[in-house]
Amino acid sequence: MRDGYWFTEYLPPVPSQIKSDLTVTAQYREAIIGEDWYVRDRISGDWSSLCFGDGKFVATNRRSGVADKIIISHDGINWNSAFNSNGAFYSICYGNGMFLAISDNYMIKSSNGIDWVEVTNYGSGYTFTKAYYSLGDFLILGYSPPNVPNGSILKSSNTSSWTVWQTPIIFNQMSSNNTIWLYSGSDGIYSSPDKGSTLSILFATSPTCMTYGADKFVLMSSGNSVKVVSSDTITYKDGYNAEAGADAVCYGNDRFVAVRKDYQSSSL
Repeated sequence: MRDGYWFTEYLPPVPSQIKSDLTVTAQYREAIIGEDWYVRDRISGDWSSLCFGDGKFVATNRRSGVADKIIISHDGINWNSAFNSNGAFYSICYGNGMFLAISDNYMIKSSNGIDWVEVTNYGSGYTFTKAYYSLGDFLILGYSPPNVPNGSILKSSNTSSWTVWQTPIIFNQMSSNNTIWLYSGSDGIYSSPDKGSTLSILFATSPTCMTYGADKFVLMSSGNSVKVVSSDTITYKDGYNAEAGADAVCYGNDRFVAVRKDYQSSSL
């Protein structure tokens, strides 16, 4: 049952033609304005990150030894290969007219999601884990070289020159509506009105992924829970539970799209 803002409906029954295929290892889900979630398609791969920009969804594969490392979709349902590589890509973001994807020790960028070039000039000794874009800056999380303090991340407005930014909080997930920032760390989720300088604890548990869209934050886990938080973070509701979760989620074209790596659908 819907209450007009939060979603409370469960995953509908899986069609028999999908239910019969239990060997394919990835799941896509989409939700129209965060209310009704559906199994859409399965594509083999470790699809652990995605973003929306330039009118398209772009997802990255961090499984080595397979050809398709980056795929694109205009509707979150039908996907096409966009980039092949022997490497693996852990995270992707979009901002300032540019997609930025990271591997463990290098980055690539693209203006259209199809033609990619390597990014340089960021120094050496870094191991990258997550890429974000917020208020005019690309932010790269990871492990710093010995001469850089823990909690530091790389920051750039144009991907050409990079600086080291000492963050107020060590986090592994971030989402923002440019007024409020949510940070997820080892001890829970924090809210901040000033990019981390002032922090308030929201929840004691951390999601595997979160995003903002349609005037709400959506927080998902790799287990079976989804939490929807209002844009001012004052109210929230646990709205969706199923036998599978998500590893990455984003919003675009009036819908949320989530992906999960190595998913087996036998539990559905």
